[in-house]
Amino acid sequence: MGGGMTIRKILFWLHLTAGSLAGIVIFIMSLTGVVLAWQRQIVNFADRASLRPPAPVQQARMSPENLLAKAVESGRAVPSTLTIRSDSREPVAAEFGRNSVI
Repeated sequence: MGGGMTIRKILFWLHLTAGSLAGIVIFIMSLTGVVLAWQRQIVNFADRASLRPPAPVQQARMSPENLLAKAVESGRAVPSTLTIRSDSREPVAAEFGRNSVI
């Protein structure tokens, strides 16, 4: 057997090529899955500066009950999630399902 392509070499290169392509596809699927899992946190981080209203001077925060009442007054159902962040400059978020946030 000379320097030609043997069946073993052909199979090796086919296997290597198929494995490399599958690895790239699996990597992309994993990366996009992580982005989808952390979507809310990524968007909050990216929008942090534009969503932060100027902090009122020494104004006390509303109670969660009052915040829920205001959210219900907006004409929607009771929110599924109410997020109150520790930073007083951060806005409070009332979520109504996956796609509606005030």
